[in-house]
Amino acid sequence: MALSHDHNGGSIVQALVLAAGMGTRIGGSAGSLPKTLLSFGDGITILDAQLAALRENSIEDVVIVTGYRADLIEAKVTGLDDVHVTLVYNPFFRTTNNLISFWLALPYIDGEFISINGDNVFHPDILSALLNSRGDIIMTVARKEQYDDDDMRVTTRGEQVIRVGKDIPIGQTNGESLGIIKFSTNGHGMMRSTLLEMVRDDKLHSSFYLRALQQMMTANVPVRCCEVRGELWAEIDFPKDLAAIEQMMSDPKQVLSQWLRRCSETLARTTRSQPYCPHAVDLAVSPWDLP
Repeated sequence: MALSHDHNGGSIVQALVLAAGMGTRIGGSAGSLPKTLLSFGDGITILDAQLAALRENSIEDVVIVTGYRADLIEAKVTGLDDVHVTLVYNPFFRTTNNLISFWLALPYIDGEFISINGDNVFHPDILSALLNSRGDIIMTVARKEQYDDDDMRVTTRGEQVIRVGKDIPIGQTNGESLGIIKFSTNGHGMMRSTLLEMVRDDKLHSSFYLRALQQMMTANVPVRCCEVRGELWAEIDFPKDLAAIEQMMSDPKQVLSQWLRRCSETLARTTRSQPYCPHAVDLAVSPWDLP
């Protein structure tokens, strides 16, 4: 797998996008599409917006874990000439959760990386803040006045995240995890070791990968908090979330709307002008070679 480099010849962070899920909660709004290919506004997809935000931060080496309708994601990224994509197929996407997807991706990641949920829409400033934060494991967190049952809730103390999970009582919740997390090379190693232990337990295969972070926090591994503004991101889980994105796109004063409109305009230009480039995608056909 090729490793992207910056203009000065130094290696830069990779990105991991977890996009294997079936998106059952969004129902008919997705049709037969994987959630990451849902479109809004002028036709920009979630994946388009994610790749644009990554490129804005000079991250051009992306590992995408696919599952449901992997063929559509493969077709989407084939031909990109400004980002290197490695596709890792999770054959267990119907019966497992993203803990398994995360584990399958690890052999294709070298050192420092940022993990991103496949249903996140976000402004590139979030990645910029994360890249400028120091620590082995850094979780982006947003605050809001009220939290609901579907939020991936967190409890923070100072600059540390001490709990993460949907089972945290609302009264003990003071933030929501975006699902965008940076791992240093050392943090990568700790996550790898924890996941290798967890995947041996069949009962954990249906867990979120954030359960691994909670296990590390319980063992006193520090997970730092990178607080971001709530208006700079959105998560698309339900039809109402897609409708909210569409409504936000109609408001030119919204910062995220401005960014997505710029993405859409850029996409329209590059789609017309870019030649086909068959070597931009690596298909990871054998995910079992964990060293």
